[in-house]
Amino acid sequence: MLFLMLSFPVIILGQQIDLKNYYIELKIGSNLPIQGEYLRDNWSGKYFTALNFYKHFTHYELKLGINYEVLQLSDDKIKFITPMVGFQKSIAIKRFIIAPNFELGYSFLNYTIGEGITGVDITPRKESQSGLNTVFDLKFQYLLTKKFLIGLGNSYNIIYDSFGTEGDKPDDSKVIGLYRIYASLGFMF
Repeated sequence: MLFLMLSFPVIILGQQIDLKNYYIELKIGSNLPIQGEYLRDNWSGKYFTALNFYKHFTHYELKLGINYEVLQLSDDKIKFITPMVGFQKSIAIKRFIIAPNFELGYSFLNYTIGEGITGVDITPRKESQSGLNTVFDLKFQYLLTKKFLIGLGNSYNIIYDSFGTEGDKPDDSKVIGLYRIYASLGFMF
């Protein structure tokens, strides 16, 4: 069913793009917390970068990638790295490409508890956690030349764990939900 849903716009909007066998993509963007009360209340910004490698098949692209994200919370930072695997369906309309994709990965989070707290006698300590990660992504790309693509996209990233000890987690922060907006640059070979 999902395959039919992703294939339907090809019949209506255009034809399958003749991508080269492989391409590499660099994404740079910003995160906005949607899920997790502590994240929303203490958010002050930051960024993410991603490097993805694609292998083109007849009806889809297989995606292997790695994401690096930094979340700024008041004076504390959460850093995490996520190896990912996913599937993408590229739909071409002349030189424009619409590319929905799904990614599955495993995030490794590192953060410091107590580093940004003032007025309290607490020794900062480093913590590490990990959790399953899924991403639902939609990007719009433009084919500059036969080898270069530029694009804009957005995605929703869900990490099925959150930072902090179990007793410190609010009820709605058992997962981290991040809305991401990004720009991308791709090279086909």
